[in-house]
Amino acid sequence: MKFPEYMTPIWLNNDGNKDEYGDFFPDIAFKDGENYTLRIVCDTDRAVYLDGKLISFGQYADYPDTPVYEDVVLLAKSGSVLKITAWHSGIDSQTHVATKAYVAFCIYENGKPIYSSSEETLCRPTPEYVAHLCKIITPQMGAGFAMTSRAKAEDLKNAVEIEVAISSLRPRPIKPLYLGGAVECKVAEEGYCKFNGGTDSASLMANATAVDSGDFPDGKYMLFDLGKETVGFPEIYFECDENCDVYVGWGEHITDGKCRAAIHIRRFTTEFYARSGENSFFPVLRRFGLRYMQIYFTSTKVKNVSLKFHPTLLPAEIKSQAFSGEKTELREKIRNTAIHTLQCCMHEHYEDCPWREQALYTLDSRNQMLAGYEVFKDKNAEFVRANLALISRGVRKDGILALCYPAGLDYPIPFYTLAYLMQMDEYIANTGDITLADEKFDILVGLLDVFYSRSGENGLAKRFPDSEGYWNFYEWSKHLSGSPKSKELGIDDQPYEANLSAALSLASNAMANICIALGKANEAEYYSGKAKMIARSIGEIFYRQDIGLFFDFTDRPNIQPSALTQAMCLLCGAAEGLNKDKILDTIAQNGNAEVIPATLSMACFRYDALLKADKDRFTEVILNEIDRDCGYMLDCGATTFWETLKGDADFSGAGSLCHGWSAMAAYYYSKLL
Repeated sequence: MKFPEYMTPIWLNNDGNKDEYGDFFPDIAFKDGENYTLRIVCDTDRAVYLDGKLISFGQYADYPDTPVYEDVVLLAKSGSVLKITAWHSGIDSQTHVATKAYVAFCIYENGKPIYSSSEETLCRPTPEYVAHLCKIITPQMGAGFAMTSRAKAEDLKNAVEIEVAISSLRPRPIKPLYLGGAVECKVAEEGYCKFNGGTDSASLMANATAVDSGDFPDGKYMLFDLGKETVGFPEIYFECDENCDVYVGWGEHITDGKCRAAIHIRRFTTEFYARSGENSFFPVLRRFGLRYMQIYFTSTKVKNVSLKFHPTLLPAEIKSQAFSGEKTELREKIRNTAIHTLQCCMHEHYEDCPWREQALYTLDSRNQMLAGYEVFKDKNAEFVRANLALISRGVRKDGILALCYPAGLDYPIPFYTLAYLMQMDEYIANTGDITLADEKFDILVGLLDVFYSRSGENGLAKRFPDSEGYWNFYEWSKHLSGSPKSKELGIDDQPYEANLSAALSLASNAMANICIALGKANEAEYYSGKAKMIARSIGEIFYRQDIGLFFDFTDRPNIQPSALTQAMCLLCGAAEGLNKDKILDTIAQNGNAEVIPATLSMACFRYDALLKADKDRFTEVILNEIDRDCGYMLDCGATTFWETLKGDADFSGAGSLCHGWSAMAAYYYSKLL
């Protein structure tokens, strides 16, 4: 299938070089009093300007063969000028699949098409953006950008028609993003600086030192504080008596006294190349997730600097929740912080963290979906459905799901594939919508069949070979962040893993629930039987009578067990007929000197296991832990909840201070209070 004739893909050239920007100018004689709509799609991102004002931004992220168009209302009048700026990345990442460069659009007047993108459309390279830098922020996010006010706009020329094969062209499944009110950015620190060398803007900023004005400074610097974690676009204005380069870094903390712009291969920086006189930069093709922004100028003749920050938001109405008792103030603050965490991680799709990755994962988004069902008035149902549908298009050739969606880079986590079955079951339970599960039923069957086909006769799930590119990850804790390399083992020789087996049991039970909702009684009985058989085998194989706990791996039965394993095994029913006292105590305490604690991302499995065992007994235990952990983060100055309780110190200085999977306080407050 090709694009319909009324939306011909075009670009600046036939080549579509990586990291390229184009301006496109439809030749329309707008009339007063008429209703105009722009239908538009492109391969990476775009912004629409009417009479110089930004009116639309944010291409919906999807796979190249299923691009998504958006209809944009144009409040045009006689003499109005329409400009479309499009960005072609051309670089694979965990948020983008590299494909051909193109933009396609059609303009309607009173519902009738009057103009289509074609070779007659005039275009030029976008003068404000520096093309072909291919400057990677992180492998997850892909390419960043740089801007300039020194370039002269090239003459307009005719666009080139591009052939793009697609399987479907679909309407945007969620509401468009909008810009919130500009955030007041306070100057936390400013002064003169010396640059002490570096190979790029990140290292130049990292090596720069503050000096007095009389110490022959190389330039100026300013550190801005937005007051809280914010996601969106910066708008920077300043004046300078000479050309200067501007290095901009961003981050979620200033533990080091400045933004941590360079962390290993990550580069949280961009550059603006300024001319003498007034300069204004307003990049809207790449979102920033941050609290702090640091700006270095390679000139001391800079003045009248201002920074506005425009949040990018997904429309969502929040439900209220009344609290009572002595912890009311704390719990209100925790709930509001959890909701703000969710909103910072919802744009074209759910995002794990807006600063470092902006990627859609199943397990991360499962936590976000559960919280959203409780805090948003419409249960966030439209957005959840769109995310689940997008994930379904990420089935790999081996039959399991990719790590992220859409993504050109992959490192699949088998456990995360099983989380998708849980998500689909929970979506039905919370919204009553069975149409998506019905549409994707064969995909759900296929996902489970992959695991069943490589399980033992006892139903237990075998490890996926690390040497074949699988990541046997469960959480960021000892032993569970990835299994040892096992190049010498074939698929048949892989050991059993308790957490993967428990997840397979839970996913099978979720599939049974889905089948019941779809009226498939025989299939429901089959999957329910699978779930019970796997749980029974876990109890027989993984439970150690001598310590009263479950161990994690059949090839390493004597390593330190984990609290997550106890929770997963208890939750799936593997502890039936066993003495559960020590298991429950271990889960409730979240580990001890002998057992590895679970991290924030897996708190839901621990809490659900405790509630399933004895809700009356463990409700206060769960609430007190949420109060303690979230209160700790708030006491540390958090405005969103962290990836782990280690904060920015985790992952060798790359720990996220805003992570969607840590917003679960709002969910449990709603369920338990």
